[in-house]
Amino acid sequence: MKQVLQFQSTSPQAQETLILRVRGQEVHLQGDWSNVFKPTGSSLVLARGFKLKRGDAVFEAGIGSGINSILAAKLGASRISGTDVAKEAVEWARKNADLNNVGGRTDFRHGNLFEPFNGERYDVAFSDMPFSPDMPSAVARELGLKANLLAGLCGGPTGGEATVDFVREAGKRLKPGGRIYFTIGELANVPHALNDLSKNFSVEEVHSSYSYLALDKPAYARFLMSKGSHLDFSQRRPRFRVSVYEAKLKKR
Repeated sequence: MKQVLQFQSTSPQAQETLILRVRGQEVHLQGDWSNVFKPTGSSLVLARGFKLKRGDAVFEAGIGSGINSILAAKLGASRISGTDVAKEAVEWARKNADLNNVGGRTDFRHGNLFEPFNGERYDVAFSDMPFSPDMPSAVARELGLKANLLAGLCGGPTGGEATVDFVREAGKRLKPGGRIYFTIGELANVPHALNDLSKNFSVEEVHSSYSYLALDKPAYARFLMSKGSHLDFSQRRPRFRVSVYEAKLKKR
């Protein structure tokens, strides 16, 4: 996926404004990046992979800075609902939606998965859930991240549990013919996660790309390898494959 990132200083602390061009759209993002994740490689893979029809009602779990929800609005979604467990992320996503002139079609709320939107139904649900395996405290200390950012990395004992939970919940909130898109990278036990979902969903890979390991720390890399993660060390920095999958409920 071709990405163009531009940075400019907006404060004495060099808080960055990001300008991303993807799928023919330009998305402007601001944030306190010490408390909110910048768009990661996997969130940009999702941006390339999810599919929309003009007028779709969309839901995103884990909105972060709002990049994919804002992109969905620019691509023609009629309304976009989104949640995040981090209040700071919700606040910045709302600001970024206004910055991109799509605030009137977005509704971002603090909470887990679909809880703040009880009873609503969607044509499309997507998420870039965390997929690093839960890490021991010694590795977490080496990374030196704030607790909220650390929590945003880990998806469960094998890495894929958070993703599986999202897809199962999304399946209960779809309109007839609805689709779910999710990312999962080879930091996780991908076959385990896909096998869990195959009982109730038809799952198809629709896009993939490599993402560099943003937290290039030796102890973290060793931990990931010990958990069976597939890291590619042929480049200057370790990288891993991330895929976007489309899931649909099986007909009963």
